[in-house]
Amino acid sequence: MIHRIEQRIAGLSLILAGVLIVFIMMHHPTNFETPVLNAWVHGGMIGVILLTTIGVSFWSVISAQGPLLRVSGTLLFFVGSLLNILAAALNGFIVPEIFERFGDELSRDLHGFAWSFNQTMARIAVVVHAAAMFIFSLQSSKSHAPKTEAAFRGIGLVAGVLSVGILIVHRGSMDVHTALAIYSLEAIWIFTLGLLMTFAGPRFRGETLAQ
Repeated sequence: MIHRIEQRIAGLSLILAGVLIVFIMMHHPTNFETPVLNAWVHGGMIGVILLTTIGVSFWSVISAQGPLLRVSGTLLFFVGSLLNILAAALNGFIVPEIFERFGDELSRDLHGFAWSFNQTMARIAVVVHAAAMFIFSLQSSKSHAPKTEAAFRGIGLVAGVLSVGILIVHRGSMDVHTALAIYSLEAIWIFTLGLLMTFAGPRFRGETLAQ
């Protein structure tokens, strides 16, 4: 039996993560001329990604649907999070260190590859997370707040479709503004899931949470 306090902690963590995603992306630098800010933004985003992945995984554990939906949704979200962490580490720490240690001549040769690698990981992460949101939106927790759950499921479907749509419209370019739009959609879904977990209290798989 999962204690009610654990669910509330996970839910509050997701609420915080949803807010932080938008806040951090609004401060995302557009170049490497601000190394301290660049490191803090990408380091902070890595922490938020980890926090979000734990919260979403917890939701998967307590969801009422069968193992196929739970496992597939969790794995897809985990893969997308891993790709985002790699992309953030590349732009936040690896590329700036290349500039600092090896100078402009070598860094120019490597920068193009690093940028393409970052963009590819970010694009795949968007698609994979969109699929995960779609799958999780098919799940039912049999919540005590059906309207909140309906909102969560609807937002997941819309956010997943719009995220991929924005990526297509921008021809796969994950610049700062495109990323802000896409990650804001994900943040709304994460925030709503946090509300559902914190205040709604699901009845999952016939079990009753300890109060």
